[in-house]
Parts: sequence; C-alpha cells; structure tokens
Amino acid sequence: MITKFTNNIYTQRMVKALMFLLLSTSYTLVNRYVPHALDLVTPLDALIPQWPWTVFIYHLWYPTLWYLIFALRYDKDFDALLEHLILTKLFCVLTFILVPTIVSVRTMTPGLTLAEKALNLTYTIDGPYCAFPSSHVALATIAMYFALRHNHRSTRWIVFFQMCVILSTLTTKQHVIADVFGGAFYAMFVYYLLYKENLCLPLKKETIYKKQLTKVTSQL
Repeated sequence: MITKFTNNIYTQRMVKALMFLLLSTSYTLVNRYVPHALDLVTPLDALIPQWPWTVFIYHLWYPTLWYLIFALRYDKDFDALLEHLILTKLFCVLTFILVPTIVSVRTMTPGLTLAEKALNLTYTIDGPYCAFPSSHVALATIAMYFALRHNHRSTRWIVFFQMCVILSTLTTKQHVIADVFGGAFYAMFVYYLLYKENLCLPLKKETIYKKQLTKVTSQL
C-alpha cells in the first residue's frame, strides 16, 4: 500500500515536470511574426548597453532552474514549486498569444567575437516576439523565492545567478524594462493565487488540517 502511494506521488510529479517542459517548449510555436505587435520600448531602454558576453548567462538560466528542481526533489514543497512554475508559464504563454509584443531594440552585432556570434545566433533562432512578460524573469523570481525559502546550501549562488539572469535579459536586448517588471509581477501574482488563495493542493490540505486542529483545540 505504501509502495503504491509512493509510486503515485512520483507519477504525479513526473507528470507535472513534463507539463512544465511542454509549456516551455510551446514558446517556440507562438514566437512568430504577428502584425501590429505591441512595442513596449521606452527611452530608458536606449540607455542600457548591449553586452554580448551576457548571452552566456542568459542561456544558463534553464540549467540552474532545473538544478533547483532537482535539489528540492525530496522537499515537502516540491509540488508547490512545480505548480508555481507551471501556472506562471501558462499565464506567460497565454499572454504571448492574446497580447503579442515585439522587441524593437535588438541589433545584430559584427560577429567578431565568440560572444557576438552567440548573441547573433540567439537572435536568429529566437524571434523578437513574445516579449511581455519575460518568462526568464518570472521563473528566475520563483527560483530565488524557493531558494531563499528553503535555505539550500546553494542558495546564495542560485539567488546571485538568477539576479544576473534578470539583468542579462536587458543587456542582451532580449527584453525591455517593461518585460522585466511584467515577469516579476506574474511570478508574484501566481504566488498570491497559490499561497494566499490556497489553490495549491498540498497547501490547501495543510490549511484545512490547521483549521480542523484549531477547531478541536478550541473545544477542549
């Protein structure tokens, strides 16, 4: 019976991880030309320099995120982490479809250095659409929250690197300032839904248990 329950938990977690992976890859399907896409660039974006070397930080975002998922695989809030990632990514993809945006500040580099070639390749593969909100920023915000929440031995490095990832979205010109704030807002909005409204099933069960315990205690 215990083995069956354990296998069921692992199956649910595998399904959630697969859902997150599928949602992440769906970005490539919606990142295409859309007429009349919104351009959220501001005068402040022109003041931010283009640093091609930060493209390597930008692309190391996913490995560090999956490292955190692996590190917390035995943690009690592991399911909450996956559900937070899934719901946030879902909202991002829906926004990409319903409110298409474009990044107009991207310019190809001369391609003289390895970093410039890597950035040009990124521009070629990753179109300038699906800019708002920045899913890099949204998921980096979630990663920092859970790293700080659980005080993992790699917490400092995870938080520092995710902050660098957020900055790299601007210095690679993959996003503009509005996209960054949008990504952070989406992460915090989903946090509110899961934790304050108790939409996250494990947290909802914990809340119900606490209410029942309080009720019993008050009757003693």
